[in-house]
Amino acid sequence: MAMMIDVDGDDDGDDDGINKKRRRQMILATLSTLVTAPNTVYSFDIKNLSKRSYDNNNVLETINWSVPKSRGLNTEQMADGINDSIKETSWLVTGMGRPEYFSDNFYFTNADYLPLSVRGYENYCHRVQSRHRGEDESSFDLICCSVSNTNEITTLWRYYSKDSKLIRNRGGIIKKWKKVYIEESKVYQTVFKTSDEDDGLVVSATEKVIVKDNAPDADTLRSKCNWYKCSIK
Repeated sequence: MAMMIDVDGDDDGDDDGINKKRRRQMILATLSTLVTAPNTVYSFDIKNLSKRSYDNNNVLETINWSVPKSRGLNTEQMADGINDSIKETSWLVTGMGRPEYFSDNFYFTNADYLPLSVRGYENYCHRVQSRHRGEDESSFDLICCSVSNTNEITTLWRYYSKDSKLIRNRGGIIKKWKKVYIEESKVYQTVFKTSDEDDGLVVSATEKVIVKDNAPDADTLRSKCNWYKCSIK
C-alpha cells in the first residue's frame, strides 16, 4: 500500500508542478514497493544466476535481440519499464537485458573501466556479462530509478563482489602460493537518455562510480538518496 508522502514539502502549483507531480508519483511507487516487501525486491543475490550465466556462454543467445521495440512510451513509462526489468534480471550486472526499450543506435560510455565505450545494446549486454564473469560471490541492489530530467532516466545501484586470487609469498627458497579473497562494494550511477526522434527509445547511457569502495548498505543509501536525481545527498 502506497504511503501518501509530500516529497517536496509543498504543493503550490508552480510552473514545474506537473513534472514534480510525475516524479512524486514515481517516488510513491518506489516507496510502495519498499513498504509492502520487507525483503525488498531491490536486493538481488545474483550468485546462482551468475553461475548459470557464466557457465553457459550461450545464455544471452536466448534473448530475442530483434524483438519489436516498445515505441511511443513517454519518459515516465520508459522509466517504469527500465525499473521493472532491472528488478527482474538485474541486467545492469548480468547482461540479461531487455532490447525492446533500446534504440538500434544505442551507445554506452563510462569513465571508470575499459573499454570506455560500446555501440549497440547487444554488445553492451555481452560486455556487462563478461565484466562480471566468474566472481565467487556477488550481490546487486537497485537503490533508485527515476525520471531525473527531460528525456533522462537515472539509476543508482550498489554492487558487492568477493573474488579469490592466488598470490605468491616472497622470500625463502620455496615459493608458496596462497589464496586471498578480495571484497569490493561500490555504488554506480547510470544515466539513460531517451529520444523523441527515436519514438522515446533509449539512445544512450553513461555510467560512473560514485562510491569506489566500502559502500554503505542498501538501506543506508536509500535513506541518503535524492529521489529526484538518484544521487546521494
